[in-house]
Amino acid sequence: MLCGPPKAGKTRTLYEAAARSLADPATLAVRRPQVGDAEASRPLETVAECAEAVPSSSDKLVIWVDDAHEHVHHGLSTSTLDELERAFPDAVILMTMHVHVLDE
Repeated sequence: MLCGPPKAGKTRTLYEAAARSLADPATLAVRRPQVGDAEASRPLETVAECAEAVPSSSDKLVIWVDDAHEHVHHGLSTSTLDELERAFPDAVILMTMHVHVLDE
């Protein structure tokens, strides 16, 4: 997880680090929660529950969660991260988050 203030370049920095250290991974980008849509309001939980639907065409999988602070009240928890780890044991989970959310 890379934390910092808004517009500080977290996403670009994390992308560049991943590009240098992970050779050609498959990437699963988790969309932002859609408030008001019950099925789309907790996308991290949905990804964990639907692991079998994710193609395993690559030995390396990156689960990309940009602006993870938007997921804090929509399914981002230690138990959800544990579920993701069980569902995708060889995956690398990369997240960006606004630092003030961690302070809260």
